[in-house]
Amino acid sequence: METIKSPLYNKEAEKLLLSCILKNPRCLSLLPDPLLIDDFSEDSHAMLYNELVKHSLENLLDIGLIKSNPNINTKLVEDLLKLGSSEENLKEYYNRIREATARRTLKLVTEEIGNSVEDAEIKLSTILKRAEDSLYFACSRQKIPLKKIDEVVDKVYLNVLQRSKDI
Repeated sequence: METIKSPLYNKEAEKLLLSCILKNPRCLSLLPDPLLIDDFSEDSHAMLYNELVKHSLENLLDIGLIKSNPNINTKLVEDLLKLGSSEENLKEYYNRIREATARRTLKLVTEEIGNSVEDAEIKLSTILKRAEDSLYFACSRQKIPLKKIDEVVDKVYLNVLQRSKDI
């Protein structure tokens, strides 16, 4: 089966996005959708993002207050404030994070399909239908264009069929 070569997380994009938000809290309102904890590679990134969202909802983004939170890595905040992030690239950072999340989801779905085929637990048609549903759901959540989702589903079908022949 084809392996996914792209990184499963994009730490650089996460840091740049967090840096943008720290420097200008209104950047949060420019994001198409909120990110989820699972979108981040490190707990410290996820906790900082959640704290930034919480403070922005209260219309109070005080860096000192955020840094005083014992759950927030102060050094991370200081390092992020020094980054050369650009508000103009905010959506690019966001998309790179979402694409990495979609790749992780795709990897999990493909592994699940492979395990189901190898274990011969279910009919192949059922496996393929479940895979298609999972992929459409995961990719649509990540706002990946339908044409690209169709390409991914086709690849998964071919991989599953090839695997079933190899068994």
